[in-house]
Amino acid sequence: MSPLLENILISGNNCSRISPVGKKITFSPLPTFIVFFCFSALSFLFPLQACADEILILMSGSHPAYIEATRGIMSALNTEKGTGGPKTVLQHNITELVLQNSGDNNYWRQTIINYRPTMIIAVGKRALKIATELKDIPIVHVMVPGSTRLHNTSDTISGVSLEVPPLTSLQKLHKTFPHIKKILVPYSPGYSNEFITKAKEAAKLLHITLTTVPIDSSREVLTFLSSWKKKTDAIWMIPDPTILTRQTVPAFLQFSISNRAILLTFAEKYMKTGAGFAVSADIFDMGREAGTMALDILRKNGQTDYSLQAPRSIRTYYNRELLKKLATLSIKTDNLF
Repeated sequence: MSPLLENILISGNNCSRISPVGKKITFSPLPTFIVFFCFSALSFLFPLQACADEILILMSGSHPAYIEATRGIMSALNTEKGTGGPKTVLQHNITELVLQNSGDNNYWRQTIINYRPTMIIAVGKRALKIATELKDIPIVHVMVPGSTRLHNTSDTISGVSLEVPPLTSLQKLHKTFPHIKKILVPYSPGYSNEFITKAKEAAKLLHITLTTVPIDSSREVLTFLSSWKKKTDAIWMIPDPTILTRQTVPAFLQFSISNRAILLTFAEKYMKTGAGFAVSADIFDMGREAGTMALDILRKNGQTDYSLQAPRSIRTYYNRELLKKLATLSIKTDNLF
């Protein structure tokens, strides 16, 4: 008696089995061997994934920066190219979910579970916080400040750092303004110790004096900035949530003008509020980098070293009109104007 063959239906959303066909099928060994050999060869050359991966892009909100990062993510996912090579075939369904103000974390957790994602790409701090409350789902994050500490305690979180490496920031500043020798940096010890350690090493290489001032609260930032009397060429506003609040940003600007010190920051948006120079990661490219990382992790079936990657593309911005007013630029930088 010949065996019954079982048909398998593969769709984009799920894998379901059709009941065995109740029909006798006769076959000869030679054609069967040929079919088996051809199928095996094709499977070796073009490995297929039986079920589509469910990739959930979880956005913390509708901020333009989150939207730009998501555009980059989609650009990478739609090319279906990680570093796995052109012979790797990866099927995936992509869902974008924007966290609204309504609904608590329990509601959003259940909503995410209902999607049954095999991968979450978290855009922003709130999205990452909710995603990490779920178990056994790989996470890639982007646009999350201070994410370095997460990678010391988790083996399922990967991502692209929002922070430009301190050495890169100081190199860009030094190249544009070689006269700068003294930089003041307020920071929170509980949040930015690792960043400050790297910044000190970078400053030493560039022969810059970095004065780091530990501060414990945003109120203390205001007191410090209003009472500082020593000469400094620049003040560095780093991505530290204790140091950086709605109340302290104007105080940094006022300090810059009062002390004729260039305000160095990490994001283009602060140029509108009075920063003189910014060294920022390219948001769209950070999204592309995160999307590529997600594809690579899925291809390797979880056997991936999760790590935090530095942004690949860096941009610099400077405020010409403000820098003119500060009147502290050397002749070497006159070409900026």
